[in-house]
Amino acid sequence: MPMDTLQQIAERLRESEKTLIAFPYATDTKEGGDALGSALALFGYLKNIGKHAEIVAPGFSAHPRMEFFPSVGAVQSFISRPNHYTLRVRSNNGKLKELSYGITPDSLEIYLTPEQGIIAPEDIELKRGKYGYDTIVTLGAPDLPSLGKLFEEHSELFYNTPIINIDHHAGNEQYGQINLVDINAAATGEVVANALRTMGSHHIDAHIATNLFAAIFLKTHGFKNPTITPNTLKLAAELIQLGA
Repeated sequence: MPMDTLQQIAERLRESEKTLIAFPYATDTKEGGDALGSALALFGYLKNIGKHAEIVAPGFSAHPRMEFFPSVGAVQSFISRPNHYTLRVRSNNGKLKELSYGITPDSLEIYLTPEQGIIAPEDIELKRGKYGYDTIVTLGAPDLPSLGKLFEEHSELFYNTPIINIDHHAGNEQYGQINLVDINAAATGEVVANALRTMGSHHIDAHIATNLFAAIFLKTHGFKNPTITPNTLKLAAELIQLGA
């Protein structure tokens, strides 16, 4: 696992004030459990280092077999668009002399009086407020469209926010500003576990270890999948020692 990539991830997460953790929702417990456990583990890690994060998976509803995941209730199924706006008036021609407004049955009317000159239509701009996330981490998402409605309805968020892309699928499109894609790993949970161990294993508590172990266990069908390696089994043993 490249150290420079891990250093970039660690630095980005330390600097982040609010991180969005996103993963594709899958009803299949193998794929869904891997992404869910990975997301919850990262969520717990960020909480332990004093960072604020939210987890979103479009259409998410916890399968009864997944209710044992610690903190599964933190996963949201959608995010809302910002509902605040800024009306910006360029003052190239001088200062405003007067500003007032009036309310009609079907509109809000804003009255502007410049100190001198005129205000042209192109001087007025309406901007929607920002989402508030300064970092996005995607887990088990080979491309952005795999995030479904989350990406479709909030594409500007993904295009305007730095993305950390963590995955193990060979078909991953490397769309992030930082990409941690290990095709030799048996699960995304294995990639996340190795990353968290390197960035700060002392922050991995029993709940994080349980989420990571469950992610790998479900993805590999109970360690029966031929994609597992000795490193996978060694990592699983370490997670058990940490309280999984």
